[in-house]
Amino acid sequence: SNIRNSRSINELFETYNYKFDWIHLDVEGLDAKLLMKLKNEYLPNFIIFEDNNLPQEEKQEIYNFFKEKSYQVHSEAGICMASKQS
Repeated sequence: SNIRNSRSINELFETYNYKFDWIHLDVEGLDAKLLMKLKNEYLPNFIIFEDNNLPQEEKQEIYNFFKEKSYQVHSEAGICMASKQS
C-alpha cells in the first residue's frame, strides 16, 4: 500500500483551470457528498451520478441542493441526472 496526498475536487478544478459543461461521477456512494462540495463556479450544466444506494434523507438533500441552484432533477433506476435550467 502507498500513502498519497489527496486534493479536494475544488483544488483540482482550480489548479488545472477546469471548466466542464457536464460531469459523470461514480465514486461508490460518495457522489452526492462530492457534488455538494463543488463551488458554484464549477457546477457544470449537466451532471450524472448514482443515487441508488443513498438513504432517502441524503437523496432528498442532493435533490434540494440541485433545485436551489436551478437544476431540473430526474432519477431512474439508480441513476440521477441534473440539468441546469436557464
